Amino acid sequence: MDLTPGGVVLDLRGEINGFAKEALNAAYAEAEAKNPETILLNFEEISYINSTEIALILILLAKARLEAPPPSLRPERPLR
Repeated sequence: MDLTPGGVVLDLRGEINGFAKEALNAAYAEAEAKNPETILLNFEEISYINSTEIALILILLAKARLEAPPPSLRPERPLR
């Protein structure tokens, strides 16, 4: 996790699969606790992500939208 003037960057690395769920939730909770304006997800070093974990990321997005004031949750770089 990196703090930037505009928010927090979560650097995701390796494979995002069922084993990563707890770590991803914990990292998001830690970032959220810093009360940032923006939470950026850096997918640059992801080698694999399965559909279940894509759903988890969508759940984090939905959760972010329910927060008041809502942080912006978006990829740091465009997905290809």
